[in-house]
Amino acid sequence: MRNVIAISALTAGLAGLTIAAVQPAANASGSSSETGNNCVVSVDGAGSVTCYNSFTKAIADATGGHIMDAPADPAAATADPRFNSRINALGERADAKTARAAVVLEIAYEDKDFNRGQPDNDIYVFKARRGCDRDNGVEHRNPDLPNSWNDRISSFNAYNACQANHYQNNNYRGRSTGWFGSHGRLSRANNMNDRASSIQWR
Repeated sequence: MRNVIAISALTAGLAGLTIAAVQPAANASGSSSETGNNCVVSVDGAGSVTCYNSFTKAIADATGGHIMDAPADPAAATADPRFNSRINALGERADAKTARAAVVLEIAYEDKDFNRGQPDNDIYVFKARRGCDRDNGVEHRNPDLPNSWNDRISSFNAYNACQANHYQNNNYRGRSTGWFGSHGRLSRANNMNDRASSIQWR
C-alpha cells in the first residue's frame, strides 16, 4: 500500500509540474502573456508580446511604468494632446544605452479612425528603447507580425519622431502604405486596410 501511495504522489507531482510548465509566465505587473486584446510588442531583441485586458495597462507597460493613467478608450487617447505629448516626451528623455528605457513607436488599431466608437476592439503597441531621429534612414523593423495581428491593422498613430511604412508581406515585400506619422484609414493608403504583415519605422 505504501508503494502505491508513493507512486500516486509521484504521479500527481509530475502532473503538477506539467501543468506549471504550460502556464504563461507573468510579467512584472502581474499580467500574463497573450491575455486580453491590448498587446505590447518589443521590436528590440526577440520581439516578445504581452497582452492586457485594458489599454491603460498596455500603455503602462509600453512606457516602462511612466504613464499609468492613460485614457481607457484608445481613440480618446489618440485625440488627447496631453497624452500624445507625454508619450513623445519619454522619447526625448530616453537613453539608447539604457536597457530599461521604454519608448512607444506606434499604436496600431484594428478598426479605422483609431477604433473610434469601438473601444473594445484590439490595439497593438510597438515599443523600443529609443525613438526615431527624423532622417530617412530606417531606425526600427518588425519583419513578420505575429499571426494574431497579421492582416489586421486598419489605422495607426506613430510617436517619438517616427514615421511608419506598413508592408503587405513579411520582410517588407509587396505593396506598402508609404511613410506616414499617422493614418486613420489605411484603405486610402494604397488599399492597405487589413493587409499589413511587416513594418518599418524611420
